[in-house]
Amino acid sequence: MRGVDAYWNLVPGVNDRIALASSGNAEEAIAMFLGVLRIDPRDVNTRRELVSVLLKQQRFAEAEAEARTLLSSHPDDAEAHNLLGAALASQR
Repeated sequence: MRGVDAYWNLVPGVNDRIALASSGNAEEAIAMFLGVLRIDPRDVNTRRELVSVLLKQQRFAEAEAEARTLLSSHPDDAEAHNLLGAALASQR
């Protein structure tokens, strides 16, 4: 039980993540998302948020890679397909 409690203390809440991503401090948001994904690589919402921030920062190749990672485990995720499309279209 102690490990579970430690996990949830390390993972910021959804509202905290959205606030950080919207604050204009993209690098801090990206670092936080990557930290969460190191703890739980299957966190779909965090990976989507990461891709969105990477797109806003014009880091299109990274956004593409993260979207593809998301789609590898969730091939029917429509939002992930849209994010991948945005990343690919932006690299033209």
